[in-house]
Amino acid sequence: MTYSRLSFVSPSTPPPVPTSMQEQVPRDQARPTVACLRCREQKLKCGRELPSCERCRKQSALCTYPSPPDRKQIAQKTRRTKASQPGSEKRLQNSLSPSATTNPAKRRCTSPAAPTPFHCLAEPEAAELPSTEIGLLLQEVFYKRVYNSTLLTHRTVSFQVYMLKKMPEYVQRSIFAIAAIFLQEVDSPYHKYLKLLPMQTIHQKSWAWAHAASVEVLSHVDEPSVLKIGALQNLQLYYFSRGEIIRAKVHASLAYQLSRLLGYNKLQEPENSPPNSGLRFDREIRRRSFWASWCTMCLGSDNLSSEQLLASAVGLPLPARFEPGGSIQGVDLTLGQQLTPEWTPRTDDKQPNSLMAELVRLLGIWTKVRAWVSHSRSLPISERLRELMRLDGLLEAVEQSMQLPIIDLSASAESPDESPELLVSFCSVYHLSRLLLPAFEVLVIEDRPLLLGEATDTPAGVCSGVVYAQAVAFTELLKQFIAKNLDITRLWPFTGYAAFMVGHVFLNMYTAMLQPPDESKNGVAGAHGPDSEEIKVLQTVLEVLSIYWRPLQTLAANLQEAVDTARSADGISSGTRAFPWEYINFFTESDLMSHSVQTNHQQHGESHIQTSVDEEETPQSGSGVQPSAFESLMSGHE
Repeated sequence: MTYSRLSFVSPSTPPPVPTSMQEQVPRDQARPTVACLRCREQKLKCGRELPSCERCRKQSALCTYPSPPDRKQIAQKTRRTKASQPGSEKRLQNSLSPSATTNPAKRRCTSPAAPTPFHCLAEPEAAELPSTEIGLLLQEVFYKRVYNSTLLTHRTVSFQVYMLKKMPEYVQRSIFAIAAIFLQEVDSPYHKYLKLLPMQTIHQKSWAWAHAASVEVLSHVDEPSVLKIGALQNLQLYYFSRGEIIRAKVHASLAYQLSRLLGYNKLQEPENSPPNSGLRFDREIRRRSFWASWCTMCLGSDNLSSEQLLASAVGLPLPARFEPGGSIQGVDLTLGQQLTPEWTPRTDDKQPNSLMAELVRLLGIWTKVRAWVSHSRSLPISERLRELMRLDGLLEAVEQSMQLPIIDLSASAESPDESPELLVSFCSVYHLSRLLLPAFEVLVIEDRPLLLGEATDTPAGVCSGVVYAQAVAFTELLKQFIAKNLDITRLWPFTGYAAFMVGHVFLNMYTAMLQPPDESKNGVAGAHGPDSEEIKVLQTVLEVLSIYWRPLQTLAANLQEAVDTARSADGISSGTRAFPWEYINFFTESDLMSHSVQTNHQQHGESHIQTSVDEEETPQSGSGVQPSAFESLMSGHE
């Protein structure tokens, strides 16, 4: 099922019910205990005749009766609800027989280590859906602030489907859950940067909505569809926002594998297909469900090699450019370019890409850069240099296509789904990729880490200057973003990570400038200190994003400690000048799981959640990121 004319628009006139069917019903058959679906929907009295009620028969309408309620299931659900209430644990334990308490499968709900019904696989209470007005508000928040929403679906069509009441409830709940995190009450010194008024009552329901959607989707995962993949994507973002990395990983991995299983990464567009047909739009949405899950794997997975990820997407048209408007009957669109195994556009593909398509293309380059930095130490130096030049060429092609650097954010965003926020997120990936290449070039050529602020007349000094220039360009973009009073909460979480990395580059160069001079450094005259406007801008972006994306809280605390250290005389004398290699793998799933932030959840209608690390393993403020990538680089191990 997908958001297309074929999936959501039902026939206007159902087939009439033959009157001859009346003779096929046994005379002694009991009447249904409930009204037919059509009379219930119209809130009319139903005669409950079989096989068709009198009202439906007169109008030649299809008459169907709902299945009778399963009273046994209702009784079991009532018992589970009572068992989850305060003071019921003792009653539950007393009700178990000796044989049940010795069977782990039967006593899994009685363990004190299982804090919520979700952990013991119990069915959740039904999460009541909000009114249509609140549902529209939450969808608006979803499309404004959830960074891959416009990649995953089409905003106009999604609203139409919702108003026609054709959107499955699990999809609604997955959307409402992730949107509601932006409606929480926040007590933060960065409160002035938050553009939404808090609605705590709605925020408190986010866990119940996510809980119910997860149970429904995961229990029917053997019946995959494009809508289930979309719900899995929404839910992985919700769990990531809470710092529940294992759950996020489960949902993200399932979405990626199911999209490949259904062949969405091989879904080509037939030649001469009408530009606005429902089938063409249907295929585009299916491709986009793959691209959304693929991007998540590029940003956070360390289980798949870059070759595997890129190979799974070779030849698939990049996300199309949607024309304004559209409806469930179809949307005008222009297909994106197709990429070769070398991750370059096909020579016969000349149409320009949308900003979203360029972002997807750039994420593939980022994946190659990160994999090359982490695993190329075992290669001969000649091969490493060739790969370095090839990666540099890929980034230069993106520069030409996007006309980088960006001078005016508002002028560069051409359509509503190509917003300044999306453009800044794009530049975050670009500038961070540009930061890594020259830093690693020194490691490849001179077999040592880059020291920031080295003399400009040496190859290492040239690389240090390139790193500094990219850091400045990224920070200037953020300064322009804040000066235009744009909404920081709409940026990708990756932008917060990029701000963290650039902040460490500035502070390390500042340390190099203030350390006793020697013949190896003289090129850091413009380094930005801990009280500079640039550092404050970077901290502002990181702190605001960490309000809603809890894994970033570790980075915010770490950067604040680095700022405090740079202000002290002892910090200057003992500070490092090295490029911050130790943080390069933070955004991968294994690093996030090892540094998840332990958080205490308020009991305002949501259950306490056990995070992925125990209390004694919780990283202390400012020390939550441990050096791992740099050690692997120095040891030469993958």
